[in-house]
Amino acid sequence: MEHNTGDMAGMMTGMWIFGLLWVAVAIAAIVVVYLTMSRRTDHLPTDTALNALRERYARGEIDAVEYQARSSVLRNTTTRAAGTEQ
Repeated sequence: MEHNTGDMAGMMTGMWIFGLLWVAVAIAAIVVVYLTMSRRTDHLPTDTALNALRERYARGEIDAVEYQARSSVLRNTTTRAAGTEQ
C-alpha cells in the first residue's frame, strides 16, 4: 500500500501560512487601537481643565466674561499643541 504524503505536507504548510497571516492581522489591529487611544489621551489635560472651568461657572464661582476668556485661552492652547494654528 502506497501513501501519498506530498499533498498533506502542502496542506499543512498552507495552514501554517494562513494561521500566521491571521496572527499578523490581529497584531496590526491591536497596534491601530493602541495608537488611536494614545492620540486621544493627548488632549485629556485640556479637556479636564475645560471641565473644571465649566464646573466653576456652573457653581457661580466665575462669571460669563471670565468663563469665556479662560475657555478661549484653553482652546487656543489645544490648537497650538495640536499644530493646527498657523
